[in-house]
Amino acid sequence: MKKVLFMASALLFLSACGDDEKGGELSSTSAVDTKFAYYVEDSIPNNFTYFMDAQAALEVKAQAFEEKMYKLQEEGQQLVNTLQRQQGAGLLSDNQIAGYQNRIGVIQNQIQVLQETEGAQLERESMDGTVEMFDKMEKYAKSYASEHGITVFLAKKAAGQILYIDPSMDVTMDFIEYMNDQELGGNSEE
Repeated sequence: MKKVLFMASALLFLSACGDDEKGGELSSTSAVDTKFAYYVEDSIPNNFTYFMDAQAALEVKAQAFEEKMYKLQEEGQQLVNTLQRQQGAGLLSDNQIAGYQNRIGVIQNQIQVLQETEGAQLERESMDGTVEMFDKMEKYAKSYASEHGITVFLAKKAAGQILYIDPSMDVTMDFIEYMNDQELGGNSEE
């Protein structure tokens, strides 16, 4: 029984140490060498300049799109109201009714085309921007962790999986400053 426990302990020890691809060399990272740090992900939207600038540019485009949509919808609604009011009063001929219906149809088509073109473009830009931001953050996280000797770099968010981490491991503002610096060309000194 003692031999079985010894063998099991030895196997666990060897598997915990692990072999690298070169075969036979023990891993240089141990639990003692591991340095943990985290950043608060919810702080990124309010402090990472790249994200704030991208959001502001997208919001300007979204507002212009919404204004175009509102203008077309208002124009269409006014035509519908006029048609109903004049048709109800018996003031329109069949040709005039058809003219109103045609103009309303044109506006409905313009709304649909606007949604399919500019609306779809806005959605693509938003998704592409999100992917680009996460790619940047991943790249910066790797270089930041490397420069600071961090072996495990976590993202903590309000409704996330990590419920508590010692605040002394929080590098949020330093990491955001690092990312902002990298966006400007990496000219600040540590």
